[in-house]
Amino acid sequence: GDTQYELMGSENQISPLTAELAPTSFFPMTEDMAPDVMNNNLFFYSEKRLFIYFPTFEATGQQAFELSRHVPDYLPEKFWTSAVSAAHNTLFAVEGPNPTNKIFCYRNQTAGDQIVQNAFYKFEIGASSKIYSIVCVGDFLYGLIGEGNSLSLQRMNLRPDDGDIPRLDDQVLGLPISIVSYDSTTNQTRVAVQNLTENPYNNWNTLVDQLGSIYSVTKDPDQETPEGFNPSYPVWYGFIDGLLTNSLIGSMGSSFDTSITLSDTFVRDAENNIVTGTLNLRYGVLRHHKTGSYNVDVTRKNRATKSYQFTPELVGSLDSNTGDNFFELDGIFKFPILGFSDDIVISITSNNPNPMNITNIELSGKFKRVPHFLTT
Repeated sequence: GDTQYELMGSENQISPLTAELAPTSFFPMTEDMAPDVMNNNLFFYSEKRLFIYFPTFEATGQQAFELSRHVPDYLPEKFWTSAVSAAHNTLFAVEGPNPTNKIFCYRNQTAGDQIVQNAFYKFEIGASSKIYSIVCVGDFLYGLIGEGNSLSLQRMNLRPDDGDIPRLDDQVLGLPISIVSYDSTTNQTRVAVQNLTENPYNNWNTLVDQLGSIYSVTKDPDQETPEGFNPSYPVWYGFIDGLLTNSLIGSMGSSFDTSITLSDTFVRDAENNIVTGTLNLRYGVLRHHKTGSYNVDVTRKNRATKSYQFTPELVGSLDSNTGDNFFELDGIFKFPILGFSDDIVISITSNNPNPMNITNIELSGKFKRVPHFLTT
């Protein structure tokens, strides 16, 4: 419907004689899902939009406000199911009207009764997988995932892992990697991943050893056990480019792409209203924490994309086997922009197994305000 109601009474008392449903706001609302409650706030979905609703005793003006105004057309038209993590101030919604492989997320940061920051983002699982149900319990998001004729219950930790744990899907930590053979014609080393307590994943493509070195691996389609090699548990066979001379301990998993696209940039006044004018962006500064390599792509209208790569500097020797030297604890990365804000698209991307934590983004430029009489 297009109307929101509140159950009200007389003199703060609701009884069979005083109860009434009073219309309080008039915004479109999807019929796919019921509203979600998070930390005393009510959220409801519409086609490609998300709203927050304020009860009568809290509202000073309009009682509903669109949170997705700065990301038009980012959210889907239909939704299948949703979940709420109050501990992490996050809403999760599966794209609908049927189970799909995409989860759209909204997270905010509050200071007192004010929402000071918010962000929309999404997760995508395998194209052949479908998410039938999600629920948040503690620090985990659980999902009932279907692929083909099978169903599995999977979970994702909503708290960040330690920096020395690779960011990989379908990950198994601490596996012994044995060398089977080396083919000089293809310059590939065949390896065996042992001590698997269950059947291995078919889509593994990345190996990270205890020193943080990253290897691209491809599955051996034959999966044949060499003569004299009789493991007690299932074994995964694959190829690593180049010559691997020593067996090692490492983590196996599937790499994934992370992409952050900044929304349009505006100059705002003290009351958070957009100031009309032209903003010429000169450069940007990213501050990060416990972060490995990543790229910043700057796309100007009708011009080729310029890509700038951040790579942490490795200073000194490796004094441990935790991989801590393969990411930067705290640092900044400055990159040029040189364009008007309405012609610029800035994206931050990474497929590196090391973490990427952008803590602050600063943009510097020159703003020329349009005279007031030209905007009225």
